[in-house]
Amino acid sequence: MLVKFKVKNIFTKALQSLPLCKNDFLKEQVLHNSGFQEKGWNNRIVASEQILGVVPREYSNKTFLPSINGGTASIVQKYIQMHKNQQELDNLIECEQKIFATKLEQVRQVHKLYNVPKIHQNVFNQILAYSNDKLAILEEELKLMDQKLSPILHCMFTITARENCLNQIQSLLKQYQTKDLEKLKEFINDYRLLSLNTLESIVKWQQYIEHKNLNIQFCLDDNTIYCERFYTDYEILRPQLIKLFDISESHDPFFVKLLGNNQAKLYARVRRAEVELLNLIFNNNYLK
Repeated sequence: MLVKFKVKNIFTKALQSLPLCKNDFLKEQVLHNSGFQEKGWNNRIVASEQILGVVPREYSNKTFLPSINGGTASIVQKYIQMHKNQQELDNLIECEQKIFATKLEQVRQVHKLYNVPKIHQNVFNQILAYSNDKLAILEEELKLMDQKLSPILHCMFTITARENCLNQIQSLLKQYQTKDLEKLKEFINDYRLLSLNTLESIVKWQQYIEHKNLNIQFCLDDNTIYCERFYTDYEILRPQLIKLFDISESHDPFFVKLLGNNQAKLYARVRRAEVELLNLIFNNNYLK
């Protein structure tokens, strides 16, 4: 900085010692040129100070040297950007892994909450393992569970209700009295509807996993193929009910003979269910 001031003073004194010009234009030209010269000196001095670290760049009121295009600077910038990109990619992967782990744990907790049978859990794990978009599979399962639209939830709800109704019928038959006839008829009608709902829910679950390119029979955790229960449960009830009602001696899990008049829609629904039940039994025997 001392050099800078000395140069400026010397130049000013020399200019003042010049004789008066006949033409003031010449004097103005000299002063104009001297300004450019002084500016040039200033730029060189500032650049030198910055290079040597005499004055920190942030304290300088002059712009630094222009950026270098190409060469070392561009190579450095290239690899700095590559490093930043890799860091961003690593952070993104880590974030996705955390999201996946969180969603997976949520699915497991929901399965536990609703007592989802192992058959569905195993199927879901297979679907997840072979999927190219695992996060989408997890989100779909959570959404279906949350909105109570999951086929497996429908299965578990209807099975639970059907089992409770079956227990009510058996309890009533153990201590049956004549006055209980109408109540028993009501239970049988409820049992028929719950059996229909249960079978239809199982069929929907089968269609759901077939859509995922799997073919597995629905069963509970005790390995009972539930579609077979429709026949075995009827066989348990038949010896007692045949004393009170005109029911079939063969398989009639939906009590068709007890259907009243003017129930054409329900009758058609029962006939469709019988066909679906036979298909499930056939597929089960085929898979064995």
